[in-house]
Amino acid sequence: MKEFSNLNGQTKIYICFMFVFLVCATYYIYKNYYSMNNQLKIILIILSLGSIFLTYDRFEKNISLNKLKANFAITKGKIEKTFISNKTSLRGGSPRNDVTYSYSVDGEQYTIKNIENEYIIIPDVKPNVDIDYVVIYQKDNPKNSILLLQYPILKDKDFENYEKLFEKTIPKNTFKNN
Repeated sequence: MKEFSNLNGQTKIYICFMFVFLVCATYYIYKNYYSMNNQLKIILIILSLGSIFLTYDRFEKNISLNKLKANFAITKGKIEKTFISNKTSLRGGSPRNDVTYSYSVDGEQYTIKNIENEYIIIPDVKPNVDIDYVVIYQKDNPKNSILLLQYPILKDKDFENYEKLFEKTIPKNTFKNN
């Protein structure tokens, strides 16, 4: 219950909605199992399993973000690859932007891919791949990181300024919906 109370408001609402959906779907299947069409049974079971998966995924992302916020540090990161989707297109593929980046912590090199979600900001314009950006990571688990494209490092002085900015707390505009 403690972990649930530490979730952000949107995640709590999402989990509660999915729980209510699961209870209703389970009750409907239980009460009407023999009179239901087989296709409807399969659809409800698939939707129920999908809602369990999506709820767990959202819960894990939120817990991971909370751990990062509780024990964070910053470093410089370099963009390796980006994908900016055409969200108005009906051509298929991923509807979300993503960015692959690399960074170093204590001499160890990491390459991570962030996909745009309810916390990560990836603009709809391709970022400059020739410069460094701030990477925020969890001190005791450096793989738990996010590239912050809103904090470009054009000069060494910029990173020093960002270190001062992140010294005590994470600025409000760092993550979406937080």
